[in-house]
Amino acid sequence: MEEQTTLSMKMEEAKFGKMLIFNFDIKGVEVSALCSQKLNPKTKLFDWVKILTGKAPVVGEDLVIKDLVGKEALVTVRNRIVKDEKGNASMKDGKNILTSGITEIRETK
Repeated sequence: MEEQTTLSMKMEEAKFGKMLIFNFDIKGVEVSALCSQKLNPKTKLFDWVKILTGKAPVVGEDLVIKDLVGKEALVTVRNRIVKDEKGNASMKDGKNILTSGITEIRETK
C-alpha cells in the first residue's frame, strides 16, 4: 500500500540509545518508522531528511528536527505477521496478529 501522508515525530530512549520515531497518519492509522539520531550519508536519517527537505543535509551543521514535522511524503507500508521467539505466527482469537511497518519513504511528486 502506498499513501501520501504528513509527518509527525517524537524521540524515545531505546535499547541502543535515543531513537527518532517518524509517525505518519494513514487514513486514521498511525504507522511508525524508527531511525537513530546519527546523521551521515550511510544512515536512514540522512536519506529521510534529504527526501523530506529536497536537499542533502550537511554533516556537522545543526539539524532542527522539528522543522521536518508537517512535511509530506509518500510511504510504503507492509503488513507482517507477528512471530514469537520460536518463529511461529502469533495468534489471538484464532487469527494471526499483524503489525504494520514503513518500508520506504519517498518524496511527493
